[in-house]
Amino acid sequence: EEAKSTFDHADFVNFFDTKRYRESYNELPIQFKQGKHWVNGIIDRLVVTDSDVTILDYKTHRIDESDIPQKTEEYRKQMQMYYQGVEKLWPNKP
Repeated sequence: EEAKSTFDHADFVNFFDTKRYRESYNELPIQFKQGKHWVNGIIDRLVVTDSDVTILDYKTHRIDESDIPQKTEEYRKQMQMYYQGVEKLWPNKP
């Protein structure tokens, strides 16, 4: 029910309506070299339009309000790594 309500929500139509984007990927593995280290991850959903690329990362677990600052930093680092990898694949799209 929760997944369906997200999929059907009007705010997210651009990410799930196939008429609104050129291509999409679910659970997209990504690997790239950053300095001397390899970065590996799995992007939950990636949507490519003619003008941009959007990375979606689902978080389904509940957290306490006191954990929000810590979790925000963890997720920020994860999204930054995804961004760096996607930027290598689509360098001309924001």
